Amino acid sequence: MRWGRRDREDDLERELRAHLDLEAEERGDGPDSHEAARYAARRAFGNVTVVREAIHEMSRWTVVEQFEQDLRYGARLLSRSPAFSIVAVLTLALGIGANTAIFSVVNAVLLRPLPFPEPNRLVRIFESSSKGNQRNVVNPLNFLNWRERTRSFQQMAAMHGWTSNITGGGEPLAVDGMRVSPEFFSILGVSPFMGRGFIPEEEIQGRDNSVIFSFAFWQSHYGGDRNILGRKIMLNGNPTNVVGILPPDFHFPGWKADLYVPMPLERGEARREGRYLSTIARLKPGVSLAQAQQDLAAVAKQLSQEWPEMDKDWSTATVPFLDDVTENVRLPLLVLLASVGLVLLIACANVANLLLMRAGGRLREIALRAALGAGRRRILQQLLSESLLLALAGWAGGLAVGYGGLKALLALIPESVPLPRMESIRMDSGVLLFAFGISLATAILFGLVPAIQVSRPQLQSALLQGSQRTGVGGSRVFVRRSWSPRWRWR
Repeated sequence: MRWGRRDREDDLERELRAHLDLEAEERGDGPDSHEAARYAARRAFGNVTVVREAIHEMSRWTVVEQFEQDLRYGARLLSRSPAFSIVAVLTLALGIGANTAIFSVVNAVLLRPLPFPEPNRLVRIFESSSKGNQRNVVNPLNFLNWRERTRSFQQMAAMHGWTSNITGGGEPLAVDGMRVSPEFFSILGVSPFMGRGFIPEEEIQGRDNSVIFSFAFWQSHYGGDRNILGRKIMLNGNPTNVVGILPPDFHFPGWKADLYVPMPLERGEARREGRYLSTIARLKPGVSLAQAQQDLAAVAKQLSQEWPEMDKDWSTATVPFLDDVTENVRLPLLVLLASVGLVLLIACANVANLLLMRAGGRLREIALRAALGAGRRRILQQLLSESLLLALAGWAGGLAVGYGGLKALLALIPESVPLPRMESIRMDSGVLLFAFGISLATAILFGLVPAIQVSRPQLQSALLQGSQRTGVGGSRVFVRRSWSPRWRWR
């Protein structure tokens, strides 16, 4: 930057000299009048220094150069006040770190899309009772009728939690799993890491002897053995074929499962059962949530007439998958984010107060700069550059505090009641950008008010202080009394 500025100044100097030489040549009419012509040319041209400065101010690089100078000067000032700098940076780091940690959770749980293709088309379907329960589990026969009679869904699947025992290889092993209808993985757009998914024939009773392992379970209990496919294991005393391994990044939000087995559904059996299924579906392209709800409501009305002993006073509720996953944690997380936001505001207020007290000792310096011709905008820019340096240092410290705070926060959450989508909580690029954004915002919040209050001191009063250091209390009173809204930018 300095080399580029030197080149630009050399070009400007040559251009000014050429202009003066040309003007002198036009005014001169002989050898004896050369000096007189140059003198007349300089008088007509005006103050060269003023012109040079005016041209320099119009350059698009001027602001960048001034900003670079202000940063270097601010860094020197802050290095001369290590106690103040450390206290200010630590205060900001705590506020920024707390916001970064909580935003990491909010971003992963509430804001980030579900990790499936076209997640906005994924919905959960519930039975709703006119007596109060708006999101109830589903009867198997109703699910079969929904799947056959509705026209708004590309596919629909049923599921429920299931605990099984694996035997035959030593001590019995209890494993959390899920029974799912064969469409489950295709609805989510998930392809197995190895093997295959379930096929429609496996929904028939007696043909449901297949199992798919999660990647983590396959690694931890079978050592990542690639020969596991086709092997028979004893699952609840029944021989079951291992047909697939899921991808390592697959997690079904809100459920914990290490294995998946197909769920047989037959009308004769389903009619005698109660309500216990959960459902997930994918909307057809172009179908809205309201249209799907109307479609389901019409089918539910038919079923209430066909099967009044089970479906009288029951209808349906269709909810976006992400809204259902985050329903119980949305409000608490937003309240927590607002709370740490207030903590950051308090940190900004404390740092602003520190800057105001520190600026009281610089009134003579600022007054001297103003007396030498520095405009108020230029003084404000220099003061705000110091605030920016503090904010950037607070951002770096805040990332470290946020990372440690996030690890501690996740460690405190019990495994029995995990947050939904907890496996995706991390400090990603979006979180880093958020932290950088709030750091810039804090630079304005805590730096602007002190900078405005001290950027236009009463010159005579400030200069008369000499080299005597102004007291903290007196400085603050002087600054407040010297404030006047009648100022102009230069």
